[in-house]
Amino acid sequence: MKTFDMHVHSYSTTPNTENFLSEMGKAGIYGGFLFSAPPKEYDPNTGIDFEQRLQQIFDWTKGYEDRLYPVLWVHPYEKDILKNV
Repeated sequence: MKTFDMHVHSYSTTPNTENFLSEMGKAGIYGGFLFSAPPKEYDPNTGIDFEQRLQQIFDWTKGYEDRLYPVLWVHPYEKDILKNV
């Protein structure tokens, strides 16, 4: 049986997906739902723009679609969020 973590955050802006999955594997986790970095409206210090978050989460999950599922973190106060989503 494969075990998935339903809520995983990665704050690293440089994906190292193989290492990430290796560490998860040590904990008995096969994959999971990986959330993007937060939007600036949520955290002005670590948040990033919509397009950057979208690219980042796709960079993290590319090639591992059977193990990592991208989740885009959105905030209701983001400029043009309804249009962007």
